[in-house]
Amino acid sequence: MNTAQNKVFYYHDQRDKKLTKYPVLLKFEQRTQIPKTYAVLDASLLVVILHMYNLSLLPSPTLLAEPYLSFKAVESPSSQDDVQWSIYWVIFGFFNFMERPLLFVSFSTMFHGVQTAHLTILKPVFANLFNSAVVKQSEASAPATSALDSRSQYPQDSLCVFELTRTRIIARYSSLQNKVKE
Repeated sequence: MNTAQNKVFYYHDQRDKKLTKYPVLLKFEQRTQIPKTYAVLDASLLVVILHMYNLSLLPSPTLLAEPYLSFKAVESPSSQDDVQWSIYWVIFGFFNFMERPLLFVSFSTMFHGVQTAHLTILKPVFANLFNSAVVKQSEASAPATSALDSRSQYPQDSLCVFELTRTRIIARYSSLQNKVKE
């Protein structure tokens, strides 16, 4: 524990020495009595958290630089940079225009993939794993019904899907038991 704490203090001191180059941070530390290393760490974490949740309070530096450089290109006497920035904005506009449909396609494809994985992998595996446990627990309480009967008894909502699957498993197991007994 002591060595880990010593390492933290060592890196804290290194960062503190590097941050003394910036007069803004020195003034901030003098006014608030908050160490500049903690202030930089907190600000960095805040930016990362806001960026992760797309809640950025400030636009990204590229969104500030691009309009400025475009303005400078338009004001310059040469027309070569005007063409370059025109092409950039056309491509930027195209990607912004196509972003929504592409996101929709990617999310719908992902949902379809998850649904397919559930139906082809998870459902059969869990049906085989829990088949004997479910049947032993509810064999006496649930009558053996066919899949069509159980489908008509329960509405097709998310809560009854498990019950429908469980009833089908019980019906299959009981029919297999009856065949084995005969």
